Amino acid sequence: MTPAGVVILGALLTGSPTADASGEVAGGPCAGAEPALGEIRQALDRREWDEAQKLLEPLSTEYETCVRVVVSQARLRAARGDTDGAEEAFARAVSLDPDAPLVQAHFAQYRLSRGQPAQAEYLSALALSLDPACPEALVVRAQLAARSDRLREARESLEKAARVEPPNAEAHYQLGV
Repeated sequence: MTPAGVVILGALLTGSPTADASGEVAGGPCAGAEPALGEIRQALDRREWDEAQKLLEPLSTEYETCVRVVVSQARLRAARGDTDGAEEAFARAVSLDPDAPLVQAHFAQYRLSRGQPAQAEYLSALALSLDPACPEALVVRAQLAARSDRLREARESLEKAARVEPPNAEAHYQLGV
């Protein structure tokens, strides 16, 4: 098992404070960063890596324990091909809040992009067990279903993701909307 896997496993076993789907505890480590985090998410969803980096840099030190900042770092590193950095950031995000569906969903997406569908299946199922309406996890489930020619299931998952979060760019893109 890789060092990141050990950290992840350890984090999953120890638990964390109760958080909402975004991984945020009321008044917690992300308080005050929400507007910038929304912009970062949009930049990442649009694949605007330089813009995401520019927005993320000031938050990375001030909000180093904010799980949404760490997940954004992981997504950006993964998008730029820094697999070691992405693994490290995902492991850190899981250790900060293993009960955040958003963490598990993005980690599932990363695992799927790395050709690890079994791990993606597990992580997306975990995310959905924490929040049955997590749009990011629903998108991963749709991708997994489509890969197995379960097209009806894929479409239903994407439609649910789009209903739950209408601005979800990935769900709309995959639906062809």
